[in-house]
Amino acid sequence: RAIVVTVCLIVPLLGESADLPSISLPRSSGRWLSQRVAVVASSEPVANSPGTFRALDAPLRCRLRGGKEESQTPSLQLPVLRNLLDFSTSLTNASSGRPNITYSQERMEWLKDAMKEMLENTTDVFKTSVKQLDLNESSEENVAMKERALEVITERVDNMDLALGLNNLGGFQPLVDCLKSNHSGVRWRAADAIAVSVQNYQNMQQIAVEYGALNLLTQMYANRSEESSTRYKALHALSALIKGNSTSELWFLFNNGLAMLRVDIQIGEIRIKRKATFVMSQLLKSNAMLRQAVVLVERGDKGKGVLPELVNLLILGGNTTDSQVFEFATSALLALSQDQDQEQAKMMREEFPGLVKVLKERQDMLLRDGAKSEDEDLQELTQLIDTLQAPPAK
Repeated sequence: RAIVVTVCLIVPLLGESADLPSISLPRSSGRWLSQRVAVVASSEPVANSPGTFRALDAPLRCRLRGGKEESQTPSLQLPVLRNLLDFSTSLTNASSGRPNITYSQERMEWLKDAMKEMLENTTDVFKTSVKQLDLNESSEENVAMKERALEVITERVDNMDLALGLNNLGGFQPLVDCLKSNHSGVRWRAADAIAVSVQNYQNMQQIAVEYGALNLLTQMYANRSEESSTRYKALHALSALIKGNSTSELWFLFNNGLAMLRVDIQIGEIRIKRKATFVMSQLLKSNAMLRQAVVLVERGDKGKGVLPELVNLLILGGNTTDSQVFEFATSALLALSQDQDQEQAKMMREEFPGLVKVLKERQDMLLRDGAKSEDEDLQELTQLIDTLQAPPAK
């Protein structure tokens, strides 16, 4: 907030010749800065003189630049935010509200330099990072530079405009190509950057698919010799990439995606089990073809397929089941139970008589722990219980 107020007050005074780069603070930095307003307000003031400003401490420099510590990057100290604000308000005549522009050229030059230190030219940052993505991996130094470049990109592309800007600069294809790296650290960082870029952004989802991200991420996830953390990042990126896109969902399902999810739901490491159960629930909610396929498998061969695997997550573990796994499995079963003729709900009651009891125990536990009626997990749990207990449709 201090930055916004300062910019609004100062920039008009600098005139068109100020030549300041565009403001680009990642969302996480913006949230952090808003939380630091109290700290800024309580900081010791520094005299409004060019000679009194010092290099910023590393933590703030890290936040303003949106990334990890960069010792070669000069910046400003926390008190500078307050001093810039004090300086800008002092330029306004309290009675008339009009700017008082009697300050010397030296002080105005200092002000422009201070503002430039707080702002970032994202285009230049992206160009440098994309160039580093093309480095060969013949040395540990080059690999480390690629990993850092991917982190820099990830920190910025949560902004949809910046994600599209990266592609316009020709940077998205090199990013996807990093999924082919021989180094796990490069691969999972590339997957992370893709996940952030395409999250809830259909245009970027399509761009990533066209560059081959869907195929490469599926291969990463299918490779069980990969480190668990790398497979998790690949599945996380796949979840963001296919969300809401029926074509991509079906491609994933028909390219062994369903089988891989089923395995991880049963025996995956806990983080992957959570993510696999979540992806399964999202697919069942959004894809009618998958729901119908699950129903047909169960009707043709009882005790086989996705349905009993989801139910067993709840019945076998009971209240000892990981809370997120329980929540996602409940959501998936609710999606399956919503057929118009209630045939699926009837099947659940008959084939798994202990399911309602487990669900009610979970409901009681959530209420004892202070869950609110508007909480989504409690709502879905209650809805599933009601569906399973509803009288058969006539």
